[in-house]
Amino acid sequence: LRRPLATPAATVAMPPFGVPSSLRSGPALSAPVPGTPRSAPDASAVLTSLTAEERAVVQKVTEGYRNREIASSLFMSQRTVELRLTQIYRKVGARSRSHLVALLT
Repeated sequence: LRRPLATPAATVAMPPFGVPSSLRSGPALSAPVPGTPRSAPDASAVLTSLTAEERAVVQKVTEGYRNREIASSLFMSQRTVELRLTQIYRKVGARSRSHLVALLT
């Protein structure tokens, strides 16, 4: 005797694969949507949160220097410049080098 594996009444309706949770039924959470624009911080406030070494790197970035050029002019390794830039991006909230420059000009 064969029995059906699942009865139609017992099947739970699942949302289709790939449907964002925001479109599913249920209480909506008020989380920020990625990619939404935020108000730009004041350039002086951004610079005060940085160390002197980070400010020197930012100055060179805004002047258009490359990482290798920044490293040689500030007497540090290229890897140190990369690490400083990573910290600067995190502190300032910049997504890229050009975004950093845009925030400061």
